[in-house]
Order: sequence, then structure tokens, then C-alpha cells
Amino acid sequence: MARYPDGLPDDWEMEHLGTLAYDEDDDPDDDGMANGWESILGYDPDDPASVMRVELVDVDGTNATVRITQVAVYGYYSVQHCTDLSDSWDEVGRFNVVAGQTGDDVTLPDAGTNSFYKVEFQLP
Repeated sequence: MARYPDGLPDDWEMEHLGTLAYDEDDDPDDDGMANGWESILGYDPDDPASVMRVELVDVDGTNATVRITQVAVYGYYSVQHCTDLSDSWDEVGRFNVVAGQTGDDVTLPDAGTNSFYKVEFQLP
């Protein structure tokens, strides 16, 4: 799959966008995910609903449960937590997913003030 100066495979651009006018930093569907990431992760760059979402499912005391949805490709997702952005991140949930499936629910400990979370994705 050839990549050109715009950072996107031409065959992917033609299949999903019908034109070669966009580059990897464009976001024609305004879903907050650039074309470059959509091409790698298997999302539709012309559909604003086709993007990974982290949804709040439940809050119980100081814990919160989230669900990762709209997973497009098979891979490993890691939810991480820290209380100070200068500290290291601790993994609070890790799961494997298959394209098109919704990820597992993850309970976030100490979801109070001064709590930060991130989701990392790795291809297998």
C-alpha cells in the first residue's frame, strides 16, 4: 500500500473519501479523529459516529465504570490512571478486542479530584 506526501494511502482515500484532496491531519467528518488515525484504526473518515468513545457507565462512591465503544480493529486497549501528571501511569484495565465489538467495562479507582486517565491502544 503506497503512501504519498499527504500521509494517506491513495487507495484508502479513494475508497473512503472518493478524492485525494485530504491529508492525514484533516477531519472531514468533524469527529475529532484525523484521517491518518482513522486509516490506521479502521474507522470511516466520512462518518462522525465512527470513532472510539469512552462512555461513563456507572459511578459508585469514588469509583467510576467506563466502557470503550466503537472499536474498529483488533488490538489491545489499556486504561491507565495517575493522580499527578508528573507521576507514572498505573494500568487499571487491559483488554483485547476484535474489530466491530464493544470493549469491556473498566472500573476506574479513586475517580475523584486529581485523578487522570488515559487509554492506550496497541496493534497485536
